[in-house]
Amino acid sequence: MGKFENQWKSDIQASQKLTNQAKTSKLPAGDVALVNQADAIDKDADVEVNQLDSGWGDVEHSGKTLKKGIEDEVGAVEKILRDSDAVQADAEEGLDTFNDGMQPLQIRLSALKKEITRKEKE
Repeated sequence: MGKFENQWKSDIQASQKLTNQAKTSKLPAGDVALVNQADAIDKDADVEVNQLDSGWGDVEHSGKTLKKGIEDEVGAVEKILRDSDAVQADAEEGLDTFNDGMQPLQIRLSALKKEITRKEKE
């Protein structure tokens, strides 16, 4: 908000300076009422800018909170993906171990089939 905030504050300061100059100069009674109105407008504008500052601070805080929440969620998703990769690696290792364990059984089964086939032919 910096650019807008600075512009508002600059406008208020310029208006306040002009109001103060008018207050210290010798003006007819009717013009003093205008200066008082300008002063009231300055004060109202200052209140609005302060509310805007406060509101903007709330928005910035909410934005930071949201950003952190998103970063936390991204971190959680990244952890899930890492965990998923670890589970997949464990599963692949388990399958490799299973296959390694099955090879001798497959060799024995193949030998048994050959023996059965040979005996059937006798």
